[in-house]
Amino acid sequence: MAKLRLHIQEDEGHDEIYRITPAAYAREAVRFTEIADRLDVSFGANDERDDIGLATAEVLLCGYFNNKGLQTRAPKLRWVQSIFAGVDKLVPAIAPGVTLTNSSGIHAQKAGEYALGAMLMLNSAVPHFIEAQRNKEWSQRFTPSISRRTAVILGAGRLAQAVAKNAALLGMSVIGMARTAGPRPDMPDCRGIDELRDVLPLADFLVMMVPNTPETRGLIGRYELGLLPAHAGIVSLGRASVMDHDALVDRLEAGELSGAFLDVFEQEPVPASSRLWGAPRLIMSPHCALDDGPDYVRLSLDLFFANMRRYLDGESLDNVVDTGRGY
Repeated sequence: MAKLRLHIQEDEGHDEIYRITPAAYAREAVRFTEIADRLDVSFGANDERDDIGLATAEVLLCGYFNNKGLQTRAPKLRWVQSIFAGVDKLVPAIAPGVTLTNSSGIHAQKAGEYALGAMLMLNSAVPHFIEAQRNKEWSQRFTPSISRRTAVILGAGRLAQAVAKNAALLGMSVIGMARTAGPRPDMPDCRGIDELRDVLPLADFLVMMVPNTPETRGLIGRYELGLLPAHAGIVSLGRASVMDHDALVDRLEAGELSGAFLDVFEQEPVPASSRLWGAPRLIMSPHCALDDGPDYVRLSLDLFFANMRRYLDGESLDNVVDTGRGY
């Protein structure tokens, strides 16, 4: 029986943790020998080998790479699996009839931990204390237990549900916001995005975990930020296009928010001229908060091999992206 042609394209321009090298693939494939034995695998590393492998590939496993002209370079392609959850850079390259799947869900554990840690620090005024220490100021702040606080989570996917689950363990109230209202796992109170402006005044914390789509761009602007209570804190872990960062800095400088944690930015790396660097009570992580460094490749390949089994058996794939919506 002919083997299925799989091409693995190494991630371009990112940290080593995202690179599925031949050695990394071999190390993980031994756990899935029944599936791996049915695959004819080639690897691309941003040189002339790329198109040789792409030309005959039925399946592509990839991170970010130069996908210009992919439809012509990979005419036999039927399925593309991204190692990332965000696929907005990949969607335009996908030909009609080709299935695109993402790695949504592999970040859930870290997302739940990081967002909860950020809310705990915001609730305990840690950003304020960091700023006061830097300025050599003895500035006390007395804060309530987080168990009496409300988190408004913009998003209702698996990452958002992980945050909601952890928040509930501490006795917090959680309100989810999604395109459509209705309970989700670990998020029984999930409201439609049309209620956003009614819900924002209730937020002690606003956690943003939505993709970059036409519907979400600019969703949290100057007006929406103004609806938040002055003691509220912000945690941004989805896509930077959702929020007006200039408006956020204005509110922080005016003392109208307790603080913010940002992991995603419109321009990365953030330029030295950006106002974000000097904003008070703002903590930035350079787009790495949700990625499990030591296990990223393992988690990506676990998801891929599970989907490959479905593909080989003619079953529906998990994490199929609606290329019209972008997620």
